[in-house]
Amino acid sequence: MVKIRKIDFINLIIFLFIYADLTKLIKYDRMCNSKRGFVMNLLEMMKQEIVNLGLTDKLEIAYYLYRRTGEIFEYDLSFIYKEKSEQEKYKSYIPDDEHITDKNKVCFTWAKSYINLLNCFGIKAKYKDSKRHAYVEILIDNHIIKADLMIMGADIMLTKVGLRPRNFKCLQNKELIKKVENSLLQKGIISLDMEKNINNSFKILSTFKNYLKNKMGKNYKEEYVYGVFRKIEELVDSVDNDLGEVSGTKFISYLLDVFLWDNDKPIETFFYNQETGVYIKLYLVKRKDGNPYYYAYQKMNDEHYKFVSVPPIYVECLLKSDLKQYTNKELIQLAQEDYYNSILSLVDNQNRTRVK
Repeated sequence: MVKIRKIDFINLIIFLFIYADLTKLIKYDRMCNSKRGFVMNLLEMMKQEIVNLGLTDKLEIAYYLYRRTGEIFEYDLSFIYKEKSEQEKYKSYIPDDEHITDKNKVCFTWAKSYINLLNCFGIKAKYKDSKRHAYVEILIDNHIIKADLMIMGADIMLTKVGLRPRNFKCLQNKELIKKVENSLLQKGIISLDMEKNINNSFKILSTFKNYLKNKMGKNYKEEYVYGVFRKIEELVDSVDNDLGEVSGTKFISYLLDVFLWDNDKPIETFFYNQETGVYIKLYLVKRKDGNPYYYAYQKMNDEHYKFVSVPPIYVECLLKSDLKQYTNKELIQLAQEDYYNSILSLVDNQNRTRVK
């Protein structure tokens, strides 16, 4: 009689749960939030929050609303894979911010909702459309603020995880936004918890790396990368907001930039179905024992996205499913090339440099 170790039995149970979830996910046909009974009065909700927080300074209100819309909404991944005629409809769409039934946004729809919010508090704002992209220009006390939450999904990710946004900028005074952030920090309205967690994780991983170097010499890298992924799993799990497909994968990439050099980064691939919108990102991590170790970022129980370790048999199931496998480059090529290239040209160099 074969004896099953306790740890093997636990792993088997975990796999069965993950496999069952994968089966449901592959059969899952994306439903819009309205079909789930989701309705939100954004204007009323934000008015109540501002009153409860006691905010009266217009610049602080504008900054707070910028971050809150980043926490509430998610970038609509399907947009860049739509035909041009379908994309054009987003430009003329007028959002009903008192009766929101879908949390997915793109630059055009977010900018209009953000302006509606600002106008509720007597803040002047303009909708700026550069054909393939839209952002908001705010005028407060002769200061011009450029608010661009959706550019390459950068700030919507940063605000979701509690990090400082990069694209809420005063064009005349670069220090002005820092003063606003410091004021909100002192009031306890925003926090630096995630920034502190990442810095502490970096220190822990640096100590771990030195330990592995002393113990294993030049062969330490594979074990270190595996340790990095376990730490990233903790950090992703610590985020209160549902990250969605875009912000979640961007956060993982952000953390990989912090903890690893390019040469040490793992192999990545996507599984995607354009028709159903099912999206899974898979990471391959090799260890000293020669066995493949996988991490997947995927929707769990048709609700929230998680970053979890998965067994090789899970990957085999993915390969046999109706999800098509892509590399990063191939998935990008699915998008409308002129749209993607035009957006790339708009990206601030700051958003493309390695995180220090």
